[in-house]
Amino acid sequence: MVRRVELRVPTTAVKVDVAESKEDQQAPVADKAPVGRLRRTMGVNVKTTPTASAATTEQPEAPPPTLEQLQGCWGEMVEAMRGELPKLAEQLKGRELRLEGDDMFVVVVSNSYLDAEIRPHLLRMLTYLRKRCGRPKLNCRVEVVYEEKEAVAYAPRDKYDAMALKNPTIEKLRELFPDVDY
Repeated sequence: MVRRVELRVPTTAVKVDVAESKEDQQAPVADKAPVGRLRRTMGVNVKTTPTASAATTEQPEAPPPTLEQLQGCWGEMVEAMRGELPKLAEQLKGRELRLEGDDMFVVVVSNSYLDAEIRPHLLRMLTYLRKRCGRPKLNCRVEVVYEEKEAVAYAPRDKYDAMALKNPTIEKLRELFPDVDY
């Protein structure tokens, strides 16, 4: 004997055929797989209407943060990180931030090592900042700005070239004394 059960979901109908026999009723559920077939109807409408709860969960976006607000949220984030990642928090403390639009800011670092240290944690940092600032589309990028330092000459030819730049008359001395080591 086959009994037909029809389950109805709003705008979708699913029909399941369930076989009922004495063997099926007496057999333990764990020993046998359920018997039946799933049949779908041809016309399925998947149109959904927004519910009232979905409309109330969306919060309006906050206005774009100012640089001072962003720096305040950044400081709070660094303090929150201090427990789990003390080294990274120390490196991020006091970093220069620049705004590049409503939802974009730049973290300025001095070397690529720090850039590589920040990247794995950037998503967690942005999640924290997005919640604190109320801007779900807030994003950032890390910019490496290398500091120019005066190079020190170590090789003899480099030393001579540096002296010749400061005092061009040294060339005349070299012509007079060609065997003198510089």
